Amino acid sequence: MAQCWARRTPFPFLFPPEMHYQPPPVDGAHAWAAEDRLRLAAETAGLGLWTWDVATSAVEWSLECYAIHGMQPGTFEGSKEAFFELVHPHDRGRTQAEVQAAIEQRRRYESEFRIVCPDGTIRWVANTGVARYDPQGRCTSVLGTIQDITARRATETALQVALEASGTGTFRWSIQTDALWWDTALDRLFGLEPDQVVRGLEEFIARVHPEDRAEVIDRCNRCKVHGEDFEMEFRVVHPDGSIRWLYDRGRTFLDAAGRPQTMTGACVDITERKQAESALRASEVFYRQTLESVPGLTFTTREDGFCDYLSDQWSTFTGIPAHEHLGRDWVQALHPDDRDRAREAFESAVAAKSNYTVEYRMRRHDGQYEWFKAQGHFIPGHGALPARWIGTVVNVHDLKETEAALRARERELRTLTESSPDVIVRFDRELRHVFVSAAIERITGLPPSIFIGRTNRDLGMSPALCDQWEAEIRRVFDEGSPGVSHFDMPTGGETRHFISSLVPEFDAHGQVEFALCITRDSTEAWRAQEALRRADRQKDDFLATLAHELRNPLAPLRTGLAVLQRSGSTPEQAHVQGIMERQLDHMVRLVDELLDVARISQGKVVLRRELLPLDAVLNQAVEAARPWLETHGHALIWDGADPDWHINADATRLVQVVGNLLNNAAKYTPARGIVTLKAALEGNELRISVEDTGVGLPPELLERVFERFVQVDQHLERAQGGLGIGLSVVKSLVEMHGGRVAAHSGGPGTGSRFTIWLPRAHKTPGNAIQVPPSGAASGPAAQRVLIVDDNEDAAETLAMVLELEGHETRRACDGPSGLREAEAWRPDIVFLDIGMPGMSGYEVASRLRALPGWQHTLLVALTGWGTEQDRARSVAAGFDVHLTKPVDLLAVEALLTGVSGQASGLPSSRSGNQLRA
Repeated sequence: MAQCWARRTPFPFLFPPEMHYQPPPVDGAHAWAAEDRLRLAAETAGLGLWTWDVATSAVEWSLECYAIHGMQPGTFEGSKEAFFELVHPHDRGRTQAEVQAAIEQRRRYESEFRIVCPDGTIRWVANTGVARYDPQGRCTSVLGTIQDITARRATETALQVALEASGTGTFRWSIQTDALWWDTALDRLFGLEPDQVVRGLEEFIARVHPEDRAEVIDRCNRCKVHGEDFEMEFRVVHPDGSIRWLYDRGRTFLDAAGRPQTMTGACVDITERKQAESALRASEVFYRQTLESVPGLTFTTREDGFCDYLSDQWSTFTGIPAHEHLGRDWVQALHPDDRDRAREAFESAVAAKSNYTVEYRMRRHDGQYEWFKAQGHFIPGHGALPARWIGTVVNVHDLKETEAALRARERELRTLTESSPDVIVRFDRELRHVFVSAAIERITGLPPSIFIGRTNRDLGMSPALCDQWEAEIRRVFDEGSPGVSHFDMPTGGETRHFISSLVPEFDAHGQVEFALCITRDSTEAWRAQEALRRADRQKDDFLATLAHELRNPLAPLRTGLAVLQRSGSTPEQAHVQGIMERQLDHMVRLVDELLDVARISQGKVVLRRELLPLDAVLNQAVEAARPWLETHGHALIWDGADPDWHINADATRLVQVVGNLLNNAAKYTPARGIVTLKAALEGNELRISVEDTGVGLPPELLERVFERFVQVDQHLERAQGGLGIGLSVVKSLVEMHGGRVAAHSGGPGTGSRFTIWLPRAHKTPGNAIQVPPSGAASGPAAQRVLIVDDNEDAAETLAMVLELEGHETRRACDGPSGLREAEAWRPDIVFLDIGMPGMSGYEVASRLRALPGWQHTLLVALTGWGTEQDRARSVAAGFDVHLTKPVDLLAVEALLTGVSGQASGLPSSRSGNQLRA
């Protein structure tokens, strides 16, 4: 079914060019109000509005279209074919041809035809449309109006009968397309047979007598160019060779832009009048009838200026019989302030035997005054015909009021533009300035007049800035959409930052005619934003550096603790070592959270997604959080997840997310509480929830709890530790996976529930994850290990752990000594600190790789930096493995086992995936 337009559907082609219509730069309510006024105007005028999408043949109607066609809203099928089915069969072919011709000739489409309503009644309609074309010149759509002209056609038919009875032919000429429509009476005046049709101006001119043809062409051109009316006596040659005299008079009507649009007129055969006085008297009757039929007030005066005729419309408007204003008393109907001026204009024309035009106010029958425009045309005497004036008096009151309102509005707008600190500029399609506000002088030191008619390049703007401006402005013209441009420009001895908003201005045909640019000096705001961005970057850099620096002292603490645990301990010592290990793990988690916040803020976190069973991921998260849960004596309720539920995710990051939620639940739940982990299918999403019986969340924190550094309770007696960034990391990582997270709580003391929704992925035969079989791993064979680290404590404790495992170690405290030791000792594996003073670990690795025989030695990077960029740089320098401090000793053992495997013919870690820790 066709779509019915309701309100708020803009029709830009309805606006005349001089209005330079654009959406007003005000709030939405005013914009809709303007659109409603447009729609109300169309509805008041009885116009139906329609669009036709050429590519899809879809046709959309306004409600008025349905009313015109006698159809209920929504009952039209909404296609071009369905529309033409409504056209009367006798008019259908012609109408289709006129539409196609208008599109091909890129001109306005105008047609009058009959339609058949559902109840069988036939109506006459006037259809007008304007086509739109894409950059390749293809027609994309047609926008138009339709109006019921049945009543007008009935009137015209009655008039036609009367005119034909008097031998008068009538015509309508589309000045903009040169198309002609005339009646059968005019066919007879030109001696045409029924099957002969004149449709264009050229065909008409070809039938004019050769001696009169040049003047007819000249008169027609004046109508086209100057909007003059057409009035002429000329001869025509009939097909049988006979010559007849015709008197042709046409009235030119202008469009909304003031351009000549159409002419309507009448033509009579004056052959007999030329031959005899009787024809003259018959012609006088015809003139009077024609004048009475012309809209508005009409008059005639003798050569001496005596008014001898006033049309009936004069009496209707003034309420005074026309004969009382004949002679020179017609000025009594005018406003007293306008009488002398109107009389002087007329008497001057009488003296000069010339045409005249004057505007004045006339008193209406109820005593009110309205503005009229009087135009008198002097007709010189010819033969027995005396000279005289024939004129019209047209009501222009509404036009005058509109002009006054426009002038007032123009003054307001000019006051606004001239007093605005913003620079307002209008560009034409050649990128020339056609309007510039006074504010330009404050910025450039040049008056606005210097800019008019010149481009930015003409004015000496820098080539780079010109390129930027021209690209932005041309985009507005090409796409017809607004744009924003930022640029820097030197002014007043410093470089200032500006922001420009560019808005298209459309003409009556929906084409972009101008680009309006509003430029504001936003230097201070821009500097403030830059300062904020710089402070934010410095904050993230500080967090990353802080975390990195904290990792260095944590490394010897972890390895030192491992040494103690491997050396044997009393029960009391083992208890203390357990406390130390838990606190160390807590410290490592805090540092990792700081690093994650910094990486996420800087966009440095890269997800390594793969198809994962949700159950396995959640089981890993449970195992990671179990120590915290057990330490607090909590009961964990977890029934597992359906093994067929899969997600496309980074396993490490998702385990981190759920682990954070479980740790939070353990931390904020009093001892011996209950923590519940659930998974469920919800539509196309998998829902993961962590619920506890803890302290709960106040309502004001439910939205802020995912912000950085926000903690539930800051009271010392209830402080749970942490930095308040774990949930911020959770939210960021979940959203990076295409999911969402929410917090729920009934308030303090009611517990909390955190819910994650992630898109469900489906397992196919080709993307199933193969899990390698588990088996007992054999211990690593003794290796020669070189440790190069400027942190002697870290190097020493790592060496002690390795020696307890049976490996031979040597240490170096800087890059040069590390190189010498490596060349002299030839170790199996080298642990290199990256951030050493003087010679960095990157340089040491590069130099070792350049030495003969060092291409297969395992090089391990030790660093507090663990972003993807840091790992990529390690690979480029020649490292096989990138480990972040504090080193996971299980990862170290895996490395040493891998080195042993290479001796047995197993592939090197450099030939496969790089080990990450």
